[in-house]
Amino acid sequence: MQIFQSKTERGSYKPWHGYLIVFVVVASLVLGVVQRFGEVRKQEAKVVIPVILSEETCTVSGGKWNNCASSCRKTPDVPCIEVCIPVCECTGDISCPYGTFCKDYVNNIGVCSNSL
Repeated sequence: MQIFQSKTERGSYKPWHGYLIVFVVVASLVLGVVQRFGEVRKQEAKVVIPVILSEETCTVSGGKWNNCASSCRKTPDVPCIEVCIPVCECTGDISCPYGTFCKDYVNNIGVCSNSL
């Protein structure tokens, strides 16, 4: 089998042309699958498992559990009904359980929350 064409054979089909076509098609499919797999892995990395705030998860991460925090802690000067809400008090994200964030600061004390 001759790989190179002579000047008189230009334009004619050679057996290695078929191999080249198959190689290009297979390479394209493999690269497409690899690229798609990479996109799926990126999406999996974005999944955050919600954390249920409890006294145990709060204290283990360095927060302070308060079983009876005021539901009106952000507006202490406004009349408010007395309702206790359990919160994990924090001084920064480092003192909140994984997947939660310290927010709604009052006097440098925030509460851990699942949302930004």
